[in-house]
Amino acid sequence: MKKGFTLIETVVVITIIGIIIGFSLPKINSRQAKYNNTVNNIMDQLNMARQEASTKNITTEFFLSTDSFKYKNTVYRFPNKIFAYDYINNGTFTFDTPIQFLPGGRADGIFAILVVDSAKGRESIIYVFPSGYVLKGTGE
Repeated sequence: MKKGFTLIETVVVITIIGIIIGFSLPKINSRQAKYNNTVNNIMDQLNMARQEASTKNITTEFFLSTDSFKYKNTVYRFPNKIFAYDYINNGTFTFDTPIQFLPGGRADGIFAILVVDSAKGRESIIYVFPSGYVLKGTGE
């Protein structure tokens, strides 16, 4: 009796592995898209707050917590296992102390927002400079 696998058995196993991989790839891409969307939403809303402070010559406030942010009346909750931390002070943000953009668009301090996807180990840092500029870097 010969030992080994027939061609049909090998093809069936490879097909099953392909199907399993095919079902797992959209979840991986979806997770990356949610993370990128969260980082981009934070940056977009910070830039909107800066622009409004500059054009309307008013003070605007952007509130950030570990699992969400708020600008004006809109609260955005982060997807599961995505968090934001205060990178400079090694702490967490709370809705008690907002990031403020002063009339003219300048920020009231320097901020570094560390956005972490704890499920995949990805990190991005969003910097807010006293000049009001908002830039994105990586946590590497």
